Amino acid sequence: MATSWKVVFLLALALAVGSIAYTLLGPKGSNKQGHLLDELEGLRQDNRALAKENRRLSLEVEALKHRKEYIEKVARDELGLVRKDEVVFHLPVRPVMEQPGDSPDAGVGGDGESPRRRP
Repeated sequence: MATSWKVVFLLALALAVGSIAYTLLGPKGSNKQGHLLDELEGLRQDNRALAKENRRLSLEVEALKHRKEYIEKVARDELGLVRKDEVVFHLPVRPVMEQPGDSPDAGVGGDGESPRRRP
């Protein structure tokens, strides 16, 4: 009977060692823990960036509530508003036409004039 107890003990020990190994190395083991720690660090970085953005937006809200010059700046920059006594000039943008044979590196000479072509 002593031999059967040894076998039962060894089987129980092997089962315990196998269970521990599976817990550490299995799909929910230390490998998964490493991925979760990486994900946690990424979420912490996102959280810090969002906290910084929240502080910036809070300052902007306060400025919009209490500073008239900031309200005017936003109205001009983002909405294109002007005062009643101001005149707005819309200038058309003409594209630069390239001449045949011009290369991208051809341009203004060192003296401020265009390079001259020799006949």
